[in-house]
Amino acid sequence: MLCGTVLQGVLPTYQHGQIAGTIGVFLLVLLRLVQGISAGGEIASVSTYITEIGHPRVLASTLVLIPVTSNLGYFCAQLMSFSFEEILGDDKMLAWGWRVPFLLALLPGALAALGRRCIPESGQFLEAQACQAAQPATSTEKTSRSAGRKALTKMRDLLASYGPQVLVGLGSVASVSVLLYGGMTWGLVSLKKKGLESSFCILAGCGANSLIVFLAPVVGCVTDWCGAAWIQLYTSLVMFVMGMPLMMVIEWLVIVESPWSAVVLYSLGYGILGAFLMMHFLQVVELFPVEVRNAGVGLSYNVGVCLFGGFAPVLFEAVSFTSWLPGLLLALGGLVTVITTLISLQLQSLGKLQLTHLRHEPYFRCCGRERFAWPQEPSKTKGNPWREGEEDAVPQKQDGIDSVLQI
Repeated sequence: MLCGTVLQGVLPTYQHGQIAGTIGVFLLVLLRLVQGISAGGEIASVSTYITEIGHPRVLASTLVLIPVTSNLGYFCAQLMSFSFEEILGDDKMLAWGWRVPFLLALLPGALAALGRRCIPESGQFLEAQACQAAQPATSTEKTSRSAGRKALTKMRDLLASYGPQVLVGLGSVASVSVLLYGGMTWGLVSLKKKGLESSFCILAGCGANSLIVFLAPVVGCVTDWCGAAWIQLYTSLVMFVMGMPLMMVIEWLVIVESPWSAVVLYSLGYGILGAFLMMHFLQVVELFPVEVRNAGVGLSYNVGVCLFGGFAPVLFEAVSFTSWLPGLLLALGGLVTVITTLISLQLQSLGKLQLTHLRHEPYFRCCGRERFAWPQEPSKTKGNPWREGEEDAVPQKQDGIDSVLQI
């Protein structure tokens, strides 16, 4: 990820000639692809690691460290971009200033890479790895399968055994992806095109991200009390109802030259929604057992963010000729998560789809009851506070776990 980010700052452009510009565009696409894949892998690994070393009773309160630090980094990058644009001006920024933020990413990226070398593996992962090593592999598997073929086969078996969970993961990240990349990121660019000064754009971004960080402990506590699915469902429902009017009113405030009102509404609206949608990490991590958790989270999270977040700015820009269609897209992002969560909860209550592997309660607690609990036998881990919420392998899923591990 470090190489994919920093090297973008040294790419040739069409200022160096037609051939150099074409090469630069090709390398830009390649580096962005590397950057995106690496970032998705980092998120999957970090969220998996934190949940495996954290106490089951405070999983959400621990996991909020990811969105807090992510939003701090996102805000710093956004602030740096707007600051350089304000200092250098549009001409110098287009000529060479755009390279500076990419090159400055070298320092924090190098520190992060060095720091990761000092982090030990979690106990759950080491146990799963030991079980995998204890399973004998046939001579054919040892000699004939290349690394690439082995990875493809493992992914195929993962989809065969946990395809429904992967689909639930895709839908779970829809609302937050559309909100971050469509409503917040594209929204600021759109507001600037409509006349909002850069200084107000900086204030709006600062306000929204600061509110997300400030509300993180509250969101973590609420989630540990009510459950990840509960908070995801109701926040996505609010986004579905309020997404369109929120975006339209902010745009209207800019048009009528009321920038301070636009900044306040942007900060409050997107900040509150972004804070309470940050629990999508826990909802996705819960979907997979430890043996296949990292692969499952990586696949569902990355594909979901690429589909809903990667295409959001393009779609928002394509329909920006009206004042209401971008807001409609924002609302539809919330609707996808609402529908996904409701269907998955109903399937879990019928025993057809298991959504929780870290802790079964709370997941969707309402009025003191777990409304869509997975029907299961008491686990032998019950009574151990450090293993509470874990479970023995579900019989109908054990074959799927073994098929993935034996690859």
